[in-house]
Amino acid sequence: MSFIDKGLLLAGDVYIADINNGVKGPLIGPINVNEITVTPPTTEEKSRISKKRSTFGQALDSVQLPKDPAKLSIKWDSMTKQLLADAIAGKQVAFTQTETPVVDELVTFSKEGWVELATAFIKPGSISVKLSAGGTALVLDTDYKVSGNMVMAISDQAAAACKVGYTKAAVSGTTYTGTTETLKPRYFLIDGENLASPGQRVRVTIDQAMLAAQGALALMSGEFMEGELEGSLVTQPGKTEPYRIEILN
Repeated sequence: MSFIDKGLLLAGDVYIADINNGVKGPLIGPINVNEITVTPPTTEEKSRISKKRSTFGQALDSVQLPKDPAKLSIKWDSMTKQLLADAIAGKQVAFTQTETPVVDELVTFSKEGWVELATAFIKPGSISVKLSAGGTALVLDTDYKVSGNMVMAISDQAAAACKVGYTKAAVSGTTYTGTTETLKPRYFLIDGENLASPGQRVRVTIDQAMLAAQGALALMSGEFMEGELEGSLVTQPGKTEPYRIEILN
């Protein structure tokens, strides 16, 4: 076959799976990956240097010994539940709150700033306030004001110990607990195509990468949030390599 000079420009659908005790979970994706790189293992050079007069200082033998394993780095902006948890080095936990009345929660109001109530998600319009001493009812937007689950005194009489009643909102969602799971064992599959040879299939399989969150997570930058993981590739039992690239003719 004659030589054909072709480059490789990869576009691909990237899938990721959690690995728990060596068991691969379901693949999530395709996710939008802004960057994925594999860095070869670093090496340490060992040389035997000549002390002979005619070749002094030259290498008589030189070998490259493996030092650090191959590395994987990935950046993405698809924020599914698992990927957001990965981005903050944390876990995800589902929660549900039923609609429940709260009576006489003790709160000391201040005119200097907001005071949070014990419940984060409160049914709008359900807050009522009375003074702890004497039980005088206070008036919204005259004696106090409300923002979400926070209250602030407006009048002098409201800047005191109060009893607050409200209704917990019926909500469900997910709590992401940051920095609670540093190590992220992951499997990756790239189902790709070489754009330099339209239609040419490229498949990249990474059996296991031991990853950790990297970089700062910009919460309010005006841009889409981007997660980043980085770590070492691990060769699995029965395999001779940690990853492989398959390109069809």
